Amino acid sequence: MSITAKVAQQNSLKAKVSQQQEVVAQTVKLGVVKLQDLSDVDTSSLDEGSLLIYNSTSSKFEAKSEVSNSNTRIIGGSF
Repeated sequence: MSITAKVAQQNSLKAKVSQQQEVVAQTVKLGVVKLQDLSDVDTSSLDEGSLLIYNSTSSKFEAKSEVSNSNTRIIGGSF
């Protein structure tokens, strides 16, 4: 089986499937993608020096300038 797909600027995907033994995947370069463009990243509190911290309640990564979670440990390593 092979799949031929076409992605249009309207973010739609069209495909044709034919009978063959293997599926070939290709990488498509879409241009510039910013962190703010990702649907699972909340950058509303983005500030200089912010960290991305995962929030399991919202299922999103959130930009935080302070870490206030008892489950988070930052270990700097040995120098």
